[in-house]
Amino acid sequence: ELLNLIKKLKDVKLRKEMKRRIIKMERSKLSDGLRYDILKRDNFRCVVCGLTAADGVKLHVDHIIPLSRGGKSEVSNLQTLCERCNLGKSNKM
Repeated sequence: ELLNLIKKLKDVKLRKEMKRRIIKMERSKLSDGLRYDILKRDNFRCVVCGLTAADGVKLHVDHIIPLSRGGKSEVSNLQTLCERCNLGKSNKM
């Protein structure tokens, strides 16, 4: 029984490590060029509140489905949010 528990713990650690590596790989796909393309597509404004950098806010390129929940770094899963809207969202969908 103890050996089974140890095996399960190793499996959990392995899954967590694999998830961490996948997230790191997805983050690396978010190049400066891709960030610019998303900002440009969204007219350099927050898609939630409509504020722009000219309004004094910092803009972020955000994953709609968070990486922690299996989201990808692809155009259809990215959006422009101001810092306030993005930090308020956290990893919620």
